[in-house]
Amino acid sequence: MDFPLNLPHEEFAACFAESPEQFTVDADSDLPDRFYTHPVYSRHLHKTCPLGFFSDGVPFTKRDTMIAFYWSSLQSPRRHLTCAIRKSDLCKCGCKGLCTIGAVQRVIAWSFTVIQNGVWPDSDHMGRSLLLNGEEARAAKAGLPLADGYYGALIEMRADLEEYCAAMGFKRWSVKQTPCWCCTATVRQMYNFPAHIEGSPWHAAARTSETYAADLAGAMYEVEVASDGELSEILAKLKFDQRKEGYGGKCLTEAIRGCRMGARLMEYGPVIDLHQLDNIPTPCTLSFFDTRGNSAINYVCPLFTIEGFGVESLTLDVMHVLDLGVCQWVIGRIFRLFMSKNFAMCDATHAYVQDNENLKHLRRRMWAFYKKNPADGNTMSTINKLTFKMLGKKHLPKLNCKAAEARHILGLCPLLFQENADLVAGPQDRLLQQSCVALVEVYRIMREEDRRMSAVGLRSFREAMCTCLITWKMSGGHMVPKHHFAWHLVERAAENGNPRFSWTYSDEQENRAMGTVAKSLWSGPTWYRSFLQKVLAEVCATRS
Repeated sequence: MDFPLNLPHEEFAACFAESPEQFTVDADSDLPDRFYTHPVYSRHLHKTCPLGFFSDGVPFTKRDTMIAFYWSSLQSPRRHLTCAIRKSDLCKCGCKGLCTIGAVQRVIAWSFTVIQNGVWPDSDHMGRSLLLNGEEARAAKAGLPLADGYYGALIEMRADLEEYCAAMGFKRWSVKQTPCWCCTATVRQMYNFPAHIEGSPWHAAARTSETYAADLAGAMYEVEVASDGELSEILAKLKFDQRKEGYGGKCLTEAIRGCRMGARLMEYGPVIDLHQLDNIPTPCTLSFFDTRGNSAINYVCPLFTIEGFGVESLTLDVMHVLDLGVCQWVIGRIFRLFMSKNFAMCDATHAYVQDNENLKHLRRRMWAFYKKNPADGNTMSTINKLTFKMLGKKHLPKLNCKAAEARHILGLCPLLFQENADLVAGPQDRLLQQSCVALVEVYRIMREEDRRMSAVGLRSFREAMCTCLITWKMSGGHMVPKHHFAWHLVERAAENGNPRFSWTYSDEQENRAMGTVAKSLWSGPTWYRSFLQKVLAEVCATRS
């Protein structure tokens, strides 16, 4: 099936001609250091435009989800849709959809490379001449400046933690040896927070483009094929693997030439499509990928072929790591703590009645807090009715709410400790209070600092997060991978800038809009055409 794509380089050229101010960089720009160390900026300086990329899933029916890809300028909140794919249409050969996702990513990677070269291409993503493909209109532009002599540099990708594993090929945090794509810490080391961030065991072993290349070299095997006969013998030893664990696809049924059984044939070099291998010309080199062992990657992501784009370019999102992670765990435990202390002073003997009175008292205190803090009291960020279910289990409390709701109600927690100091005098309670106060400080620093954080702000940011995580662990708080990634969020702020400027609120808002469009369409073979027509119609209406 052919998926419609709005090629980023064509959209970039059109948008630049329409409003170049949303792409160009001023002399007073506070872009992060990663932009100024990018190789494209090193070559073209002020002619370089900072770009970002985002991908995520968008549920639009009870049984189906749409995977959407966007690109944007870091100088503008506007998002540009590149491609949308239904999960029900992904390849089902055992690759978990990687055949389809990989094909789309190769086109996107080629298009971003075109933007970084700054001229219209003369060939497509497979190296075929546009003129020979019958695309005379595109071929006529070959070699001309793409955006009035300006160039684009892809310096960041935004996504949630699950998307980095699914779309970028990293192993999940359930893997004991390689649970983190930011560092080389094992599961046992993930929560060994030291007294100072500089002493972090994974700080000196951060995953970079170099370590990614080393992992890739250790997991890839190349097999030289001299004739059609040898090719037929190798192809006869391949079958589609439907393993639930790991990544399958077209895999070897037995070991050949140093390549272990179970290694996956890659869509690389002469292999364009795993489902069409009969017409591969020989001699050739076949590439196999083995996901087992201590390698941190499950498959080769085409986006990493873009110049200057690597593991360091993957940003950690405040919304998913803090708002929907650390913040929810802290608030849920604090709320449960005060309810267990009977801070409503209820005289009822029945535990059920006492819990209900404490919950009602907590609701009243929440609304008093909202009333006193009108900036945090808008409809989208207030919890209208707190319930027991929203607080999770008693032995494992966590506030289940929206991201903005968690972020805005966090300010109430230090006040509860101040108002009920006689109820929470235990050592663990004090540690929990310190963790909460430090987390409030983390949000304050992000809110007040610019995109390029000052030296003082950066140090305070690290110290606040360090205190938050250490005291949370010492107080007996439940540790999850998001606590580990919260550490990396502040660790990367020096290069990637203030995390507040790379959070995905604008991207998620665009996702909701696309989901609304998708819900209004009938399913079937015309879904892609109808969806793209509606989106393009909206874009044209906006531009006019």
